[in-house]
Amino acid sequence: MATILSKWDTEELYANYIAPVLESNVALIPGLTTNANVQEINASAAVYYVQADASVTSGDAGRDFVDNSAGNTRAVVALNKSLQVAEKMPRIVAETTPTEFVGRFLTNSTIKAMNRWGFLGLAALVNEGTHKTGTATTKDTIYGDIVDQVALFDGANAEKGGATAIIVGPSALAKLRKSTEFAMNPSLSATTVQDGLVGYVAGLPVVYAKNLDSIAASDLSGYTAISGLDYIILRSEAFLAPKIYTYFDIIEKSEKFPGSKLIGEIPYGFEVSNPDMVYVRVTSSTAA
Repeated sequence: MATILSKWDTEELYANYIAPVLESNVALIPGLTTNANVQEINASAAVYYVQADASVTSGDAGRDFVDNSAGNTRAVVALNKSLQVAEKMPRIVAETTPTEFVGRFLTNSTIKAMNRWGFLGLAALVNEGTHKTGTATTKDTIYGDIVDQVALFDGANAEKGGATAIIVGPSALAKLRKSTEFAMNPSLSATTVQDGLVGYVAGLPVVYAKNLDSIAASDLSGYTAISGLDYIILRSEAFLAPKIYTYFDIIEKSEKFPGSKLIGEIPYGFEVSNPDMVYVRVTSSTAA
């Protein structure tokens, strides 16, 4: 006979059912695809600093120094949007329900919320980045196309820093798998790939985002039409994706119905601080 736990352990629920899936299905990775230095300052805003370009002069040795005024520009990202989860669990109470059952509710809701957060972040990249249009890629051309775009990216940003990652969706990853040049991450099999590092192109890590292909013009405020969304090349410092907190909890014995209630909230904000550091490869797009 199964043992029914008489009390839910909130620490156990978080450690075993929430924490393992908080980031596992999201391709927005600090330091790789997002800026890792955004500082959360309160419940409604985060702050980051854009470093000014250094000034280097040339001339005769021993000449007088010429001072240059340099510093950082402080900018604020508003955290004025949030994702919420509110799930009724009728007749579910701690006295009669195993932790494992409630844990499955938490896991499913956490995964769905984080996937939605990741999708919105990808949509912000596509909406605010620099679109690079061209002929649709194939399994024979995608590798070379990415190499050429990386070269253009690094040339345009020679004084700011090179790209840090390439984000691909299911269709682009399928083309890369069929190409002869692509070296897939040996730690991942073709049948178990999740969002995350899947290989390298032009020396850059390739990050898989399974919902990239789902982005349509209706998800973008800056475009009325878009087709052939293939991949994104970016430098992580150019994309700001702060979350002030990720909150999930269970309200036991709700007064409004017999049972408990699962609630969750993720306040967030997205901003591309430098569109020249985000290349979005598309077949065509029409600005709004």
